[in-house]
Amino acid sequence: MDSPGKRSSPRTRAAWSIAFVALALASWGAFAAISSGAPFHTLVRKALQEFVGPGATIWWFSFGSLFNAIPSRPGEVVFASLANAAVWLLVCWLAAKIRKRFLTRSRPS
Repeated sequence: MDSPGKRSSPRTRAAWSIAFVALALASWGAFAAISSGAPFHTLVRKALQEFVGPGATIWWFSFGSLFNAIPSRPGEVVFASLANAAVWLLVCWLAAKIRKRFLTRSRPS
């Protein structure tokens, strides 16, 4: 387990930063695709909606109104994309911590 004062390496921080930017850009693209009204196959639309769901929920609780399901203004899309990226990055971080904890346990020989 990491000690409270232990800092991650610059390489690790860079990897997490790149992951955040990639997730934010993917979220922005998904929000743009969903709100464009372009025809998509149902499976694609559903997958995009599931991916941006956490960010849309945070946006809705922060700025949304009763009958808006997805952000439409540019500032709202940016906020929801960043929130979505933060949620998914947190999920990835927790998965990495759980994986590290179980893989570093001593194994019986």
